[in-house]
Amino acid sequence: MSTEKNPVTVDVQANSAVEVEFDPLALPAPIWLTKFIYFFRTGLGLFILLALILNLLLSGCGARSSEFWTPALSLLNAEQISTMIADHSTFSLTNIPDGWVEKVRAHQEENFYLIDFNSDRLCGNGGCLYVGYLFDEDVQKLSLVLSMRVRSELPRGVPFFEIDSSRDVQPPCLKVHEMKNFKQLFQHTFCFNGTEYVKESTIAKPIPQHAD
Repeated sequence: MSTEKNPVTVDVQANSAVEVEFDPLALPAPIWLTKFIYFFRTGLGLFILLALILNLLLSGCGARSSEFWTPALSLLNAEQISTMIADHSTFSLTNIPDGWVEKVRAHQEENFYLIDFNSDRLCGNGGCLYVGYLFDEDVQKLSLVLSMRVRSELPRGVPFFEIDSSRDVQPPCLKVHEMKNFKQLFQHTFCFNGTEYVKESTIAKPIPQHAD
């Protein structure tokens, strides 16, 4: 079926007329619609670009982080984990949200336990809270020896924590990585001084371009 365009008669003079073909698709779009389409396309492009950048920067731990951590319940009992949560949050032992204890992760080095609460409830502007406990076999007690906030913005393949294998000490020294202003990568080294963990050094590190 063919479509024919209906002519529209426009009076030019009293005694003459001209026929003009009217095509509604040829009308210019309203200015507000043109601006809306422009800003929509620009915003969508910026959103996609930002999503790609965040995917690269916020996926810091990668596979090595998964290998570093293990479910805390495989190393500690539920009462110990619940006490840790209560000690570092606004929750008491009786009202800890369901499922949180099971989400907590840990890394063990002999009698030292590094704890990742794995919850946004303990994250803020300074980063997410990580703590370390030392188990005293003589008194059968866990003692807090480390508490720090670590930001999650790290290049792909760079872990939050690493064990400093260059020093044969227990509890081990920890390498902690941090990005500042998305431009500079730093490695902080924390070691146990007999009472608690303290920062021993900070060095700038090159940002990996093709980290796994």
